[in-house]
Amino acid sequence: MNLIRLFIALSKSGLLSLSSIGQLLKAILKHGINLMTLLEFASNKYGENVVLVDDSDELTYSELLKDSMQLAKVLNDKYYIKPKQKIGILCRNHASLVKAIFALSRLGSHLYFINVEIGKVQFHQLVEKH
Repeated sequence: MNLIRLFIALSKSGLLSLSSIGQLLKAILKHGINLMTLLEFASNKYGENVVLVDDSDELTYSELLKDSMQLAKVLNDKYYIKPKQKIGILCRNHASLVKAIFALSRLGSHLYFINVEIGKVQFHQLVEKH
């Protein structure tokens, strides 16, 4: 019920048109409420616009969505990642990190971003705590 009130407020405020609300609702029904929902919505609206550029990749919204969905499938099929499972990400900033964030969000994981400069002792403390 809160979601309906949100859609009404977004429509009345002019932030989203009725057709955009329909697209957002469709994405929510497909993915649930997570980051992948926002990527699906953005892909429907801005599909071929470039969203991400790094040293080796230049991705459109549609490509990022496709790659993230494929990665979510691989992570689920190969590593059996379950909703609310804690996942640590130790990675420098690049396109693969963004794809992983969306993919793990789609799977309902709880993400923990770990500094790439973390020391061995700190890392072990972090693992023990979480």
